[in-house]
Amino acid sequence: MDAVTDHEITKAAKLAISTYGASAEDHASIMISRYEALGDALEGVAVWQRIRAAITALQPSKPASLTNQAATVAAPTPQPSAKQAPKPKAELKLTKSGHVKWW
Repeated sequence: MDAVTDHEITKAAKLAISTYGASAEDHASIMISRYEALGDALEGVAVWQRIRAAITALQPSKPASLTNQAATVAAPTPQPSAKQAPKPKAELKLTKSGHVKWW
């Protein structure tokens, strides 16, 4: 099996952030749980743990005061635009060769 490079991990983390936004880290945690349930601790879990760590490093951190305020202030609901198409659902998966791909 080819090892997953740091470049592939960073690319996967950036894709997860662009697809899932603020919940990208949560998505990575879900994928870790899925691979743990499959008993794939050597490949899938390890790769997704690296992706989750990269997501954490790439996302800007919020000061604690802003995080507390965000919970109390409701954000305005965005109005859908006629020109906006919904984002397709994509999922990062580990191939048998050990590469991370979008499915």
